[in-house]
Amino acid sequence: DDRATLILTLTLCNVRKIELSKAARVFEIFETQIHHFETRRAKKPKNSADDLDIFVECEVHSADVSILITTLKRVAEDVKTSREDKVPWFPRKIQDLDKCHHLITKYDPSLDHGHPGYADLEYKKRRAFFADLAFNYRGGDPLPHIKYTVQETATWREVYRKLSSLYPTHACTQYLDAFQQLEKYCGYQEDNIPQLQDVSRFLKERTGFQLRPAAGLLSARDFLASLAFRVFQTTQYIRHFSSPMHSPEP
Repeated sequence: DDRATLILTLTLCNVRKIELSKAARVFEIFETQIHHFETRRAKKPKNSADDLDIFVECEVHSADVSILITTLKRVAEDVKTSREDKVPWFPRKIQDLDKCHHLITKYDPSLDHGHPGYADLEYKKRRAFFADLAFNYRGGDPLPHIKYTVQETATWREVYRKLSSLYPTHACTQYLDAFQQLEKYCGYQEDNIPQLQDVSRFLKERTGFQLRPAAGLLSARDFLASLAFRVFQTTQYIRHFSSPMHSPEP
């Protein structure tokens, strides 16, 4: 049953019971489901102080919208209408985050010619593996445990050593303190890539936030919607070994 939700405003002039009943009869004829009905004295009365402004939120068969409005104009003045703007879908509970996985693909190694992994079929195959894990993940499932390759660990090690050498002179006290805790409790080491489950458990205990796997660069809408539930979506793949110090993906 195709039904439309309408917002109607109209004015009944010199209102007596009969005028109000005529308007009500129109809604009855078209099997209108009224969600909200409100009256007030007209702001700009035309005929008398008894003029009424009426606001109606209702639902009617889509095919009857035009004739409903035409019929109302016979018994009322200043009939104005607008279809209710549909609010874009958004997650209302944490389980709805299973639908928040829309990606910005402009930096994807399969599509971006400038990506260091674009010509590497093995790397793209590995990235597809990580993407499948994320797309198939459902809230409440154990977070995927990854067995990283020797090459991935070597890339991690190179980045880890470089950043660790810069932290003492470039990182703030709060960052250094947090990083030390990640090393102590989450397995952050140059020869070990931490698992999502360990980091998520640590964050949940200290901040209330938790992690879930993402297939790639999420749309801003899905990423921010996740934060509303204290969920941080994060990827599990490692940069291409040929460019460990830079990735085109933010």
